[in-house]
Amino acid sequence: MHYAGKRVTEAEPEDPVYIFPFEVSDLDKVEAAIGSMLAQTKKLFKFGVSMHRSIEKDWKKVCLEVGLAEMDISVFGEDWRIFAEAYITLDCLLIRSGKAPQLLVAEPFPEALQDWSRQLDVDGNLPIGNETDWETEMDAISGMITTSITSAQEAQDLDRVLEETWSRRGKGGLVCVVLGMKWWKLRLDLSGDQEQLIWASRVRELTTNFKLLAEAKSMCEFSSDLLFNM
Repeated sequence: MHYAGKRVTEAEPEDPVYIFPFEVSDLDKVEAAIGSMLAQTKKLFKFGVSMHRSIEKDWKKVCLEVGLAEMDISVFGEDWRIFAEAYITLDCLLIRSGKAPQLLVAEPFPEALQDWSRQLDVDGNLPIGNETDWETEMDAISGMITTSITSAQEAQDLDRVLEETWSRRGKGGLVCVVLGMKWWKLRLDLSGDQEQLIWASRVRELTTNFKLLAEAKSMCEFSSDLLFNM
């Protein structure tokens, strides 16, 4: 991941670094998508589209910090890899669509995530002394997201979900869902199997929800040439 990030930093969007063989590993797909996102952001900047600095200047660091580094993907397992792909795909679409970013995370996200979104220098480590009950907090947020999307599906209007603050790109949006799930996982290191199963179930649930949002009408026109489709 660090090697891929270095190549992306030094490359232009037309550089062969963005050309991948037909058969690539799953981790290569995630790295390729991050490169594609940065390339797309650079192109949008040329047309005067304003981007939040955490996506343009510091995007690679954010990816590494919130749980998209190769080490995290390898340790957290297959469910996390698929979740990471779904998140990156949706964030790519949000960037391409030009939707406004969410700069600061809002309630009902835990205070630790609100503080993180305000920091200029991103740090994905679980804050020292943090006493947040991440299982309770992120389980509630996952449930909120599922309820919102289920309601929108019934109304055949997934696009209305993309107006909610948590579903936006930027440092106060979707990325905080990813980071919250990472911090929950880190708290599970000494937990039993049942707690691990609950976490994995919520990861799969969020993956499904991210994929559904990527299929919203307003996103479809931007998805045809993504490096991988969900």
